[in-house]
Amino acid sequence: MVDASHAIELLKGTAADFEAMAKKLSQASAKADSIDLGIDQVGFLPVDEGFLEAYKRAQDFMIDILADGAKAMHEVGVAVGTAARSYERDEKAGAHRIAECDDPLDDN
Repeated sequence: MVDASHAIELLKGTAADFEAMAKKLSQASAKADSIDLGIDQVGFLPVDEGFLEAYKRAQDFMIDILADGAKAMHEVGVAVGTAARSYERDEKAGAHRIAECDDPLDDN
C-alpha cells in the first residue's frame, strides 16, 4: 500500500511557509505605511520641487505591492492547506476501506 502521509506533511509545511511569507509581507506593508517624511525631515527645497508628493506616490506603491503580495501568499497558503487536508481525508478513508476488505489470502 502507498503511504501518502509524507507528501501530505510536506504540503502542510508548504502551506505554513506561504502563510509565514504572507505575514512578513503584511508586516512590511504596515512598516512602509509608517515611514512618513515631512518638511522637518527633508527641508524646504525638496518640498518646493515636489519631493514629498513623489515620495508619497512611491510609498503608496510599495504599501500596495506588499499588501498584494501578502494577500496572494495567504491565498496560496489556504489553497495548499485545503489540498493537504483533502488528501489527508482521502488517505484516511481509503485506508479505512482497505482495512474493512476481506483478505483474499485469509482462509477464515
